[in-house]
Amino acid sequence: MKTWSTVWFIVILSLSLKSVCAYDLKEGITSLNNGNYTEAYQIFDNLLNQQEIAGQQKAKALFYRGKARLEMVYQAAVTEDHDIINSYPDFLISSYRDFIRASVTTDQTLLNKINSELTALYYPMLNYAWNIIDYLLSAEKVPPSEKTLLLTELDNYIYAALNIRPEHYFVHFINARRCLAADAYDQANAAITKTFQLYEKVSAAEPDLNVPTLYYDLALYHFQQKRDLTASLNALHRGMQFLNKEFKKLKANKDRFDPADWQNLENQYQDNRKALIGLEASFYKDTPARLKDGIKYFATLLTDSPSDFNYLMAYAFLQEDINPDSSISCYQKAMTINPLDKTVYFNLGMLHYNLARIAADSLQTKQPVSPTASQLEHYQQAMQKLEHYHEMEPLDMDVISTLFKIYNYLEYKDKAEDMRKLMIFWE
Repeated sequence: MKTWSTVWFIVILSLSLKSVCAYDLKEGITSLNNGNYTEAYQIFDNLLNQQEIAGQQKAKALFYRGKARLEMVYQAAVTEDHDIINSYPDFLISSYRDFIRASVTTDQTLLNKINSELTALYYPMLNYAWNIIDYLLSAEKVPPSEKTLLLTELDNYIYAALNIRPEHYFVHFINARRCLAADAYDQANAAITKTFQLYEKVSAAEPDLNVPTLYYDLALYHFQQKRDLTASLNALHRGMQFLNKEFKKLKANKDRFDPADWQNLENQYQDNRKALIGLEASFYKDTPARLKDGIKYFATLLTDSPSDFNYLMAYAFLQEDINPDSSISCYQKAMTINPLDKTVYFNLGMLHYNLARIAADSLQTKQPVSPTASQLEHYQQAMQKLEHYHEMEPLDMDVISTLFKIYNYLEYKDKAEDMRKLMIFWE
């Protein structure tokens, strides 16, 4: 049986511990406000490891630990502390969990702060998820163990984002892409339907040029997993129609945007349009039985739009093996239309290089044979175009390796040595 002195001791000890917790909270908040984020994080983390902390004090400690953790990352981006920067994805989820645990508070002021921080986490989480999905969808083959790990990580971000803004179209958009990356086609279809249902509610006020790219991912899925060219092409055409419709909405309100923002939107539209057309051309080229259909299709499009850069690029690409002279002519025309596009220099340079190699193979005999004028011309053209591309994309190892071979063949020893050094440096 407890004596009164024992009871009073427990009460006094409890009040003392609460007072210590309150003091530590105050110290942590001061450190946070003074920009000492690592110190603040450690104070709140130590505080939460004490069994005595509970109730409103615990909710505050959780909130401020989550906030301090995020501030550490933002500060690391300025100081270039890569150890912390590399932990950013984990910090996002950990802070999200702290904010969720803190949201049981009855303090409305604190709850408002928590909701504000959660809302701020929404897009960073989805942007990180987007990068993972891009890797999963674009990589030729992802090892099963790595894919499982990345999908689990994705689920954490998407679940958190769904919890923050369950009726916003963008999280369902990301979820649809995740389902496609996981080969869950039925789930992807449901997520796509949900995306467009929610998007239609806001599209008039918030046209989003990213949404049509769902059709790009859907087309990839149909082609890579189902080998269904017709379904792939249908998805791409729907995506193009959707993209044009959304850009038309934006264009009708062009005056709302300052010149720099409008240029970014126009660039985004052109990039997405280029991606849809380029993927369509690649599908035709990867389906030999339908290659001529693809050439005819883009020839028809060029009849109505003879100066369309993307149509010219697709038409040239599809003709490379069938009619290389026509392909070269189309690439050259595309280059005059958009001399800043690096892809045209790469494609034309590699086409000339491959034609030079074909010519060399046809001359192979037991005795050394001097290269023909045509062969030398192809090598010279390949060198010029790939050098131009290399200036735009200096870290492309395939081009560095190809230039090394061309320089060796043409006996440009100094240039070949420069490429060799780059190859060694990036090994």
